[in-house]
Amino acid sequence: MADLLVRLYDLPPLAPAVDALDRQGIAVRRALSFERPQVTQFALEHGSEGWAAECDAAFARMPLACFVAVERSAKSVAPTPVPVDVSDTLIGFACYEATCRDFFGPQLVHRTSANFATAYNRACAKGYMKSKPLIGVKGANAKKLFLYNAPNANVASIYSSGSRTLLEYPFVSEDGKTQVPSFEELMEAIYCAAHGATKQEQEDSGTCLPD
Repeated sequence: MADLLVRLYDLPPLAPAVDALDRQGIAVRRALSFERPQVTQFALEHGSEGWAAECDAAFARMPLACFVAVERSAKSVAPTPVPVDVSDTLIGFACYEATCRDFFGPQLVHRTSANFATAYNRACAKGYMKSKPLIGVKGANAKKLFLYNAPNANVASIYSSGSRTLLEYPFVSEDGKTQVPSFEELMEAIYCAAHGATKQEQEDSGTCLPD
C-alpha cells in the first residue's frame, strides 16, 4: 500500500503554512487536556462515534496526540497557544497514534470555515474589499457571518439582513442531502457582495445576477 506511506524525512517546511493561517486568525496547535470535551463532541457531530472514541484515545496519550485548528474571535488577541473558549471556534482537529503506532488520523476540518478562509484570503489579495467591507453591520454581530440554509438556492450569496450578515447556501437540500460551498463559490459570493459585477460581466457570464 505505497499510496498510504508518507516520507516523513522529506516534508515541506511547516512554518509558512502555519504563519499564513495565523494571519487569517486561525491558530494550529497541540490540544490542551481540558479541551477534550469540545474536540470529542466536534468529532461526534461532524464525524462519527468511532472518531470521537479515537479522539478520546489521543487525549489519553502524553504528550497529547491531537492537534486542533481554532478560529480566533475578534476579541481574542492572545498569541498561540490559546485555549478554545466560548468566543473562539474549533474548526478542525488531527490525531495520530490513536488506533495503532505510526497511524495518522482521524482528522476533520469544518469545510465551510476552511473554504471561506481560503476564499477571503484570496479576495483580500485581489482587493475586492478596498471600497466596501464584506460585513458592514456593527454592534454585537460585527465581523460575524451567519449561515442561512436556502434549500432551493443555486449559488452562494452574502448579504445583510437586519443586524446580521448572512451566507445563504443550500447547505441542506429539500431531499435531505448536505453540501458545503466550495472556495470558488465563496469567492464569487464575496466578489458580488463587496465589489459587484459590471453589466458586461453579468451579460457575458451571469456573474452576480439574482438567483
